[in-house]
Amino acid sequence: MALTPEDGTGRPDADSYVAVALADQYLAAMGASAWVAASVPAREVALRKATAYVEAAYTWRGERSFGGQALSWPRSGVCRDGVVVAPNAVPVQVQRAVCELAAKALTVDLMPDVAPEVVTEETVGPISTSYGQARNGGLTRFSLVDSMLRGLTLAGGAGGSVRVVRA
Repeated sequence: MALTPEDGTGRPDADSYVAVALADQYLAAMGASAWVAASVPAREVALRKATAYVEAAYTWRGERSFGGQALSWPRSGVCRDGVVVAPNAVPVQVQRAVCELAAKALTVDLMPDVAPEVVTEETVGPISTSYGQARNGGLTRFSLVDSMLRGLTLAGGAGGSVRVVRA
């Protein structure tokens, strides 16, 4: 199935914020050799997974620009660093964040299922193991991506931000 990138028109069938060609350009400049070595179908899957990750992990400022759009961007009513984000565009920060995550998605699960606890303390014969609460709910945090998206998301970035609206 061919990748369908969002082009700023609020596509109802979009499944990525980034086209393969744009990801190729960005990740080549960043020295991502694993990306360059991957097949085009593998890159498309990675871009879909990265887009799904940012869709699930972040709560965005503003409102969707079009009623039937499949993804959260484009959005209206968003201002970053005093600059209004065009309501018919996907910000370059979102695109770059998706590229960074797509490169990671080639080798790791971006959002693995997580057990509610990790080893705390267990002794079997001479072997002792300790358990504790999983940090960040056990999910990996991507600090670079969180930083790239700062100003476009509601406070806190991934994992834990809640939008509050007064009546």
